[in-house]
Amino acid sequence: MGISDRNYDSRLSFGGKINPLVVLLAIAMIIFVVLTFLKELPI
Repeated sequence: MGISDRNYDSRLSFGGKINPLVVLLAIAMIIFVVLTFLKELPI
């Protein structure tokens, strides 16, 4: 396994550094699901 393979594996793993882009996508998805759920509630 070369150096580039090890770097690629570490980028795909969820442990270690937190990727800010992944955090933003997760927050956006949570907000979308919550707003969709609230929109469907009969009030």
